[in-house]
Amino acid sequence: MNLKVHEKILRDALGDGTIMSLQALGWVITANKLCDLHQFAPERHFDNAPNREVICDRWKKGLKVFLDLAIELSAPTGKKMQAPKNRKGALKAFGAATHALADFYAHTNWVELVVARGDYETLAPLLSDACSANALPLGLQSGYFSLWHGFCGCPKAGPPKGYQYCHEQIAKDHPDKGHGADYIYTPGLTYHELAVFQASRATFHLWQLLHRRIVTRYNSTADAEAVFLELSWGKDK
Repeated sequence: MNLKVHEKILRDALGDGTIMSLQALGWVITANKLCDLHQFAPERHFDNAPNREVICDRWKKGLKVFLDLAIELSAPTGKKMQAPKNRKGALKAFGAATHALADFYAHTNWVELVVARGDYETLAPLLSDACSANALPLGLQSGYFSLWHGFCGCPKAGPPKGYQYCHEQIAKDHPDKGHGADYIYTPGLTYHELAVFQASRATFHLWQLLHRRIVTRYNSTADAEAVFLELSWGKDK
């Protein structure tokens, strides 16, 4: 998705003023946007995944790595063990995780598969301790993309062997062009709008997951709820 859309997803999911401070949200947004400097890192964007197994590999090397890092950098410190070790670093790692999560909905055919089933609410099972290929629907994949072929990202002859699609055939990055602008009569949204809707909900759940993981990881040795409060608000609350 383009950077304005990534920011919209984050503000819709986390920016109502009750979840984190403006400073924290700013760090998350900045880190999210910086992920687009890494176009040759498919794990940051769920790119080049021709099947469910590779989707899980992208999850393991991207989304999971960034979420685990956010938890590590939230380790309690200070006399009262109520402050995260590296608040800004943890929020930046979380921001990178949100980029990968949103791009999953934009770059894979998850949305197309749920539309085919008439199920527009179900989110992908990516927010757990492991990614199981068998838990993902048959046919789930993302398109081929490489800047070696120019901005379109695909060979002139079409997707290489093993791939069903080129990236631009199923990408829902843009609201007004490409596949993202195609209209779904039920539920009355474009593919881009449905991808954004699902990504926003998934991002909110990802923040809740970070909360649960921090509490589970550190509550035996510290006031983990105080650590999470400090992570979210700093000195603002």
